[in-house]
Amino acid sequence: MKFDREVLQVLCPYGEWPHANGIQVVDEKAARKMLHSSRIAKFFYGGVPIYIGHPDDSKPRRSCRVVGKIKRICLTKGGIAVVAAYGNDILKRIESGEISAMSPRWQMESTEDGKFRPVKLISVGLTNNPNISGSGRIISAFPPGSKASRGHSHGAENFSKEASNLADRARKCVKRAEGVRSAVKEIALCERVAALKKELSGGSLEICRREGSERRIRHSGMAELARERSVRLGEPYVKSFAAVRKEYI
Repeated sequence: MKFDREVLQVLCPYGEWPHANGIQVVDEKAARKMLHSSRIAKFFYGGVPIYIGHPDDSKPRRSCRVVGKIKRICLTKGGIAVVAAYGNDILKRIESGEISAMSPRWQMESTEDGKFRPVKLISVGLTNNPNISGSGRIISAFPPGSKASRGHSHGAENFSKEASNLADRARKCVKRAEGVRSAVKEIALCERVAALKKELSGGSLEICRREGSERRIRHSGMAELARERSVRLGEPYVKSFAAVRKEYI
């Protein structure tokens, strides 16, 4: 298939993105490592393959049809963009919104704080259920026969601004989620306190006070008896108290 329609698309804004294996840290360091590895893929394979969905999850990639190629990885201030080449039919499906997003499959390395950083882009799946918000959006489209690599800086600058706004919104969402968790804990605590107050207002508090008074009176009486026994028998007070306690309790 001939991939002669090039577009500049969002691969992933910078930030920390949740994954089944942990938190993915996408930053400039990740972008530079992926840029280096993509040059090797372009030299040997003509670029990183693009599929419909992720064939890696279910069957060998060699049995699946490649619908496009990542020709170049672009580093911007706000995230990672890619120059993707498609056939005209697939590009129409992307432009119409029938296929709305990209889902990168990449090799990752562990960071010192237990997170993961992408270092090599293996393939890209076109999907409508992306794990990373904002992925797949077309920044710039180029006429047939033209090459995106000759002029995409303006679109990349716009993407950087939008990616920065997206990262800010993501941080605010995380902060709101933490606030909700704190509020839920506080509500649960208030409910437990209210239930305890209701229980005590029903007479349990008075019972506790009465039983406490009875215990104090009983202890005082046993102490007096123990003193009398100690004097009468000439034995240590502790021994007398133990004997009296055993007799009454």
